[in-house]
Amino acid sequence: MSRGKLFAITLTYIAVAALGALGLKLYFDRVDTPAYESRTATPSDTSVLFEDPDQVVKRVGRHILLPAGETPRVVSVSSVELLKKDQPFFQYAKNGDKLLVYSDKVILYNPDDDIVIDIAYIRPGEEGTATGSALPNY
Repeated sequence: MSRGKLFAITLTYIAVAALGALGLKLYFDRVDTPAYESRTATPSDTSVLFEDPDQVVKRVGRHILLPAGETPRVVSVSSVELLKKDQPFFQYAKNGDKLLVYSDKVILYNPDDDIVIDIAYIRPGEEGTATGSALPNY
């Protein structure tokens, strides 16, 4: 076997092994991913998976008056079918929708259609409960 053929075969095996390892990593990352993932709104967030939280807040602010002086937790919906099973708040949600979690309310926002889907109000002093819809327990 010539040296060039041996090099090409070795390079092919290395490429196949690397792609296999990448595939396994992506699979196991997906299996371990919770139904929703949280990000705190920070201007330095440059993740490809998550839109800039400050931009999400700004876009939602065009549709509804947001609490002044409070930075929400921005959460991305990633497994909507799991959430829909026992939480009616997510009945119209899609993967990729955003939740803005404030101290007194949660806003469900669809960034693709640029619409606010639902708002649930949290009773003061009773974390995890809502007056209109069921909320995810954090």
